[in-house]
Amino acid sequence: MKYKTYEYDQFFGTGTKQKVLEFFRNHPDKRFSAVEINSTLGIPQASLNRALNDFERLGLLHSEERGKFKLFLLNRKVYDWLNVIFNHMQKVRLFTLEQRKREAK
Repeated sequence: MKYKTYEYDQFFGTGTKQKVLEFFRNHPDKRFSAVEINSTLGIPQASLNRALNDFERLGLLHSEERGKFKLFLLNRKVYDWLNVIFNHMQKVRLFTLEQRKREAK
């Protein structure tokens, strides 16, 4: 029997957005500039800026101006939600891998 599964890409969009959300999920109480995030994740600046702006518009991130930098912080109201979603998606991925192994035999 084939099961339809949803990968992170189908749920969150691009790999860039997944990496950015995971980054903030792992640092929920810290503020970061786009430059700091870029140096850690190695995401092209234009893609990173687009993801940060999208998440800010959706309310997943907050931002504040500090000098010439815009600092981003995870909206703590969505932290628990992100954990539930990421943990669930990890279980789906593991189930899918196990299913594929069984079908390949």
